[in-house]
Amino acid sequence: MSNITQALFKHIPCPNGDSCTTAKCLFGHSSDYENSSASQSPGAAATEVPVTAAAARATATASDGMATSTLSPRAMSYDGGHIAKRARTSSSGHASYDPASPGQPTSLPARTATSQPNNTRTGTISPPPLKRKREELPGRQTTPGAGATTSVITNRGHSATTTAPSSSTSQLASHSAQLLPNVVNSKAIPPLPKRKAEILNPRYVAKAPAKHEIRLRLLKLIHSEFTRLNKLLLASKDKPNERKLYCLTEQGLIWAALDLEENYATTKSPAVYSDSIKHRIMEYKRMTIFQWIKERKAAREAKEKVLKERKAAAAAASASEPNPSTAIQSPNNSASAGPSSGATPAATETPPPKPIDTGLPPEQEFVLLEKHFLTPIDGLAHHGYVPRIPSSQDIQNARDAEEANQGWEQCDRCQSRFQVFPGRRETDGALASGGQCQHHPGRYNRGTQIYSCCNESADLSVGCEIGANHVFKSKDPKRMAALWNFVETPANPNVPVDQAVCFDCEMAYTVNGMEVVRLTVTSWPEGEKMLDVLVRPKGEIIDLNSRYSGIWPKDIVKAIPFTGTSAKTLAEGHGKGKTVESSSERPALPIVASPEVARSLFHSLIRPETVLIGHALENDLNTMRMVHPRLSDTVLLFPHPKGLPIRNGLRVLAREHMGRLIQAATLTGHDSAEDARAAGDLVRTKIKAKWDSMQLQGWRLVGRELRQVR
Repeated sequence: MSNITQALFKHIPCPNGDSCTTAKCLFGHSSDYENSSASQSPGAAATEVPVTAAAARATATASDGMATSTLSPRAMSYDGGHIAKRARTSSSGHASYDPASPGQPTSLPARTATSQPNNTRTGTISPPPLKRKREELPGRQTTPGAGATTSVITNRGHSATTTAPSSSTSQLASHSAQLLPNVVNSKAIPPLPKRKAEILNPRYVAKAPAKHEIRLRLLKLIHSEFTRLNKLLLASKDKPNERKLYCLTEQGLIWAALDLEENYATTKSPAVYSDSIKHRIMEYKRMTIFQWIKERKAAREAKEKVLKERKAAAAAASASEPNPSTAIQSPNNSASAGPSSGATPAATETPPPKPIDTGLPPEQEFVLLEKHFLTPIDGLAHHGYVPRIPSSQDIQNARDAEEANQGWEQCDRCQSRFQVFPGRRETDGALASGGQCQHHPGRYNRGTQIYSCCNESADLSVGCEIGANHVFKSKDPKRMAALWNFVETPANPNVPVDQAVCFDCEMAYTVNGMEVVRLTVTSWPEGEKMLDVLVRPKGEIIDLNSRYSGIWPKDIVKAIPFTGTSAKTLAEGHGKGKTVESSSERPALPIVASPEVARSLFHSLIRPETVLIGHALENDLNTMRMVHPRLSDTVLLFPHPKGLPIRNGLRVLAREHMGRLIQAATLTGHDSAEDARAAGDLVRTKIKAKWDSMQLQGWRLVGRELRQVR
């Protein structure tokens, strides 16, 4: 190995340090630094490095901060392919270079050239730059001084001597070099989001260390101690500044208690969770006001530290953006790149969902629908579906049981017992007994054990809403048939055979249970309204259930009585229009005299071969007392992973599979036309996926037949 190769890497500290055992290691060691220091004394030889002529010329033509290159007589000759070093003596006696002194320059001063042959030129060259040990690098300082001179040998044997830039120029280049990684890797840190209000209910954790009741009881104990200490601080007159800084609001006390309980719930095992948190509660019971101030101060400082770190990170990210005139462009960061990471993109609205395009005409979509996406209900009677009409004997038994019950029912909302009075009670005209109904209108989440309407648990609150009366509904097909019986879809030659329709019903609570108050039928796959009428129920209305049905008293008041053709006319006028958000802006709908009339209108649009599409069709078919053989239920097409009776909601399915937001008008309730169209479009997404898969297998639709091309 040549001496030049060894010298090229001596300025790089060896990764193994002084413990390196490699013979003739290419990297630098402390012993090499000492030898180099000794060699830089007067009389030491200069080391010259061969480079190309182009590199020498480029080095010689430096910027204003660079010294003009000079040529000196040749100081080297080639002997057998090796460079013969010529020892020289320095014209001035300078002290040897000490690597422990950062203020000294990293190169030797120029030397006086001695007489050489005509074919040889000489020049001075500094030794490889010396580095300090790795642990000392961050503290190194650069002292402004004269530039270092470097002599290089061109490919023609000529030597060029250049002067390195001054320390100020070196610092600028170093700063620019350090700037690039920050530009590439910097990312603006968003501010802390505003904390949402919470109630005194344990937060959900993946693996709860105890039952919800135990966690809630311990949480209340923590909150009570926090409240006691906070009141003591409020009443204190000795610490006015602390009272102002460290007093918590009601919501702040809840947050503090929730944070502490959640910390124990996530860090402690079930075996020690209860004991450890009880021990902590006893510490708060014995805590004085001064200890409480100290704890709140520590919590406040920790919060301020987090905020300060986030602000500093955000400021550093924004400050690291390069100036276009001075920024160094890396190969991966060209000048034509887009806006910097610190730029804030313009707010864009969420694009509307794309229309579903199956790539098939409507008649061929129906072919795939009836071949692959019909959902039989023969074995689903225990999940609410009615595949057959109840017998006369079963219906009579249900009537006898209802008479013996004397109107006593169980509330569908609060589960309390009450009595209903069909035709109203003679004494006061009441429809139901039991007074008001306090309940939760939202769903109960068994995982988090809270209600969706108010985020409260069943143990903490008996209800967040009060209804005027108790309500009930019956799920027994025999009892429903006792009010008015089920019928099978009759034959109808006026309707085409290859047809599918979507339908949805809205229900309200009456003295007879839950009855239909609106029926909507839309065409498939177009989504045009075929029928949209209000229905006058058989029993007196107790609650319109407007939150979900979307039917309000004013809709019933302004409804147009059905005259035989007005319903079809209004349906054509509505077309496939957008759902109206406000109930006051909805056009007046026709109203039919009874559910039987609404069912007759529905039967005039379908036949037994028609495919009925909807979501949770057992509810709609039962409330219409219909038995139909061909169904496509999205509850069964998109089953829940846990299976029935757990189901995916229509709103969830529409968002996940179509990117469509439905049932968004929470104040005006659901719209049956919107729900019917959403169910039909969900079926079309299934058809599109199926057809794409079949095409890859070589299937083609020829007329009404599926053929596989070999």
